[in-house]
Amino acid sequence: MSNPPAFPSPKPPPWTAALGLGLAIVGPIVVLLALFKFMCKAIPAGTEPLDHTAASAAQHRRRPPREHRDDDGEQLRDPSLDRPPLPGPPPSLPAFAYNRPLQKKVADAGEEAAACSVCLGAFEFGEMVRLLPVCLHLYHAECIDPWLRKHSTCPVCRSETNTAMVMDVSH
Repeated sequence: MSNPPAFPSPKPPPWTAALGLGLAIVGPIVVLLALFKFMCKAIPAGTEPLDHTAASAAQHRRRPPREHRDDDGEQLRDPSLDRPPLPGPPPSLPAFAYNRPLQKKVADAGEEAAACSVCLGAFEFGEMVRLLPVCLHLYHAECIDPWLRKHSTCPVCRSETNTAMVMDVSH
């Protein structure tokens, strides 16, 4: 018994190899574009970040309070004044008036003490500030207080605000 003669299988047309390579390149691109489109719809433009209290405080820091008036020109009371105040930072993190000794102590610790890291506003003598005791980062009290209501760490370096190490900055 003889075996039938073996014929080599025919070569595939050249366009099939190019089609496979094209699909290998275009396929992942299409998947990434679809994922991007889904993410854009899931997170609408213009939404604020989840933890925007410190940014909001910085944004409104230097603005004077708005006066609300009705149609007759009478001033209306701001309804937010009727709400109870939120709890503040721990009493062991007192606010100080920014002064030369405080400026010197922070500068001696190697920290550039010219501006608040939250609002980026320069410190001015007499403004109320908080000095975090472990890392010696300095903030306007009204800028850092919303953060400290929710967190016990520094927003810049994440060091704990260890209240046992509060510095004496009154001299």
